[in-house]
Amino acid sequence: MTALNCAVRLEYNSFYIAGSRDVDLPTAFRGTCFATNASCINVGCRLWQEGEIEIVLGTTADPMPEGAPALDTSIRTPRNQVLLFDANHPELLRCPVENRRTRIRIWTNHPTEPDRVTLVIGG
Repeated sequence: MTALNCAVRLEYNSFYIAGSRDVDLPTAFRGTCFATNASCINVGCRLWQEGEIEIVLGTTADPMPEGAPALDTSIRTPRNQVLLFDANHPELLRCPVENRRTRIRIWTNHPTEPDRVTLVIGG
């Protein structure tokens, strides 16, 4: 897969990574830009007034970012997809996956208010 990307202004300063839109959204960030549960990752970003957020979504077949990821976890993907969305955008990016549980690794350019977020799914 060739990495997918988008640039978006997020009115509510976060976006979600899940297997579907029908999930409970986690809200406890605990000093990082991530709130997680078994079905969803909430990624906090910089304020929308400060510009767009660049999101890159790739797989292990794509070049990996350097360094350790800021988050390495897995989520349920019962519909064999990873979907990125927010309160105003029903779909930012979507990628099919083979399993019903999928590993997600995330790199950011800032620990609490990133404007570039890179995700690698699988592996």
